[in-house]
Amino acid sequence: MIQVRRILKIEEYIQSNRLACRSGTTSQRFQFFLCAWGLFPLGVVALPFLAWRLAAVWQLPGDQGTRVALLSGAIALAGYCAFWPLLYRRKVAKLYAQQQLDREWELEFSEECIRSKFVGLVESRLEWIYFQRFIETPKIFLVLRTKRPAFLTVSKETLNAKDVAALRALLASRLEQFGPRG
Repeated sequence: MIQVRRILKIEEYIQSNRLACRSGTTSQRFQFFLCAWGLFPLGVVALPFLAWRLAAVWQLPGDQGTRVALLSGAIALAGYCAFWPLLYRRKVAKLYAQQQLDREWELEFSEECIRSKFVGLVESRLEWIYFQRFIETPKIFLVLRTKRPAFLTVSKETLNAKDVAALRALLASRLEQFGPRG
């Protein structure tokens, strides 16, 4: 049995969310990569170009209301895309606060199940079948449910070398490993 007692840090939660999105179903991975690597560069490139076009249309004689409205909408969309990383971080920070994850968290990994307890808030017993895979990075273990994203994060900083090896062996015996070992 491996026991962990800690407070989940916001940075760790954001990193775990990104890792969970990148490691989910094919559609979740596509959506994450589209947002992370498609929308942001598109927004950064499109925003100044559209602003330049709006300024040019604004100066044309006659009624250009439709063009101005369409370009203004396109600028708003490009702005959303350009600021997507900040909006994503804000959204995840809001989830962190709503779920009250800044409390002391106790995790217990055994052959039978995983017990999770946020002191003074909630306690749960999760069967191994609930999760499909785990990911190990140099800093964390992430136990992941892929169909409907849910995960547990264990920082290696909270474990000694013996517990890291024991947790790795336990996770490998129960779940599929995703990605390279850290």
